[in-house]
Amino acid sequence: MNGLAPGRPGRAAFCAIAGILTACSLVETTSPFDDQGGGVAPSLPDDSFCSIPEEFIVSGGVGRDGIPALVNPSLVSSEHAEATYVREVDRVIGIEADGRFIAVPHNILWWHEIVNFDDFGRPFAVTYCPLTGSSMVFDRSSVEGVDFGVSGLLFHNNLMMFNRRLDGAEESLFPQMMQGARCGPME
Repeated sequence: MNGLAPGRPGRAAFCAIAGILTACSLVETTSPFDDQGGGVAPSLPDDSFCSIPEEFIVSGGVGRDGIPALVNPSLVSSEHAEATYVREVDRVIGIEADGRFIAVPHNILWWHEIVNFDDFGRPFAVTYCPLTGSSMVFDRSSVEGVDFGVSGLLFHNNLMMFNRRLDGAEESLFPQMMQGARCGPME
């Protein structure tokens, strides 16, 4: 079973590919939408309407997908030999999904900020913004199950996600703590 082992709170049941990336951080730029070296330059969707003040949307210092969200990472039990990257005292985001318990370690979320899951009854995403310390879980059924990615933009220093559209349709921006689209067609 994947999950927290009894008597071992804080141990991870989650194993993911780790990368060396920059966490969500505010970098001053001449334009809030300049590319800062990672991925595609962050920008508002074409011809988008935002219900939030655009002057509070700034570049987080990385481009679109400059912090790569994870999609269906491998899970391991807390007793697995590969779970040594999380100690018993480390923080995790714990959730129950489809009767299974999952622990997503903060040290993984620092590098990826979003983990998309598809194999637990319904698609959902675990999100974390290191800058604000906020973590949330989103049911991705409302965005037709498409993955969430890191836009490279911040709203009031908080992660702005986007829904990855594979059909070429316009994407929307979702400020994490506002729990819904605030720029784009899904507004």
